[in-house]
Amino acid sequence: AISEIEKLCVSCAENLPKECFSASQWRKESSRCKNCIRASKNPPKISDPRLCAFVEECQRAKDVYQQSQTEVVSEITSWLHLGGALKHDSSVQELANATHGICAALERNVTPVLQKRFENNLMTLNLEDKGSDSDLADALKLAIAFAQEALQQPGCQIYVFCALGCNRSVAVVIALLMAIEGLSLDAALTLAREKRPAIRPKYMRVLADFEIQLGRESSRPEFLEAPDSKSLGTLY
Repeated sequence: AISEIEKLCVSCAENLPKECFSASQWRKESSRCKNCIRASKNPPKISDPRLCAFVEECQRAKDVYQQSQTEVVSEITSWLHLGGALKHDSSVQELANATHGICAALERNVTPVLQKRFENNLMTLNLEDKGSDSDLADALKLAIAFAQEALQQPGCQIYVFCALGCNRSVAVVIALLMAIEGLSLDAALTLAREKRPAIRPKYMRVLADFEIQLGRESSRPEFLEAPDSKSLGTLY
């Protein structure tokens, strides 16, 4: 049923108010918001073959998985898990040993079962799916500090999530792997995709810059020249 207040945009996977849709899109069962439609009309041109290959991987992930992995929890390392905004108790049971949560989305993406699961051990970064690159860059610092403090506790396990577990939470997980595990961007991305094939991250330029900020040589230099997240996301 279509809500009279807000509905899901099938492109950005956000529940948005009526004014974000055209009248014709609002009446459809599967709708795209104005911003997604506008962005798709002017997609960036990409010539770097490495970046083209990355985009193709993300396109395949979207075609195969769509939104089917939202309730799936993926174990990235012994202390780090990745997924979507879980709504069912049966899904949360997979987080039986998780002690801390990081919501890489908005406050409204913290579902009742996740709020109950983590209570005071939950950080919300308040990131829009189509937010700015600078917002994510600032949020990464907060997420890393939160994780480092949490990991001082014995048995700490962290669940990082956004709406679908495909973009914003992936960026945070990759940054945590680089900052805490010492992985390169390439290794962190490879691990994340191996453990959760549905990922299709958009903030690759931010992550490439972050790798340089860590004092390391770029492992994926093509991302340093990649379009920003809003533009890159129009391709998948």
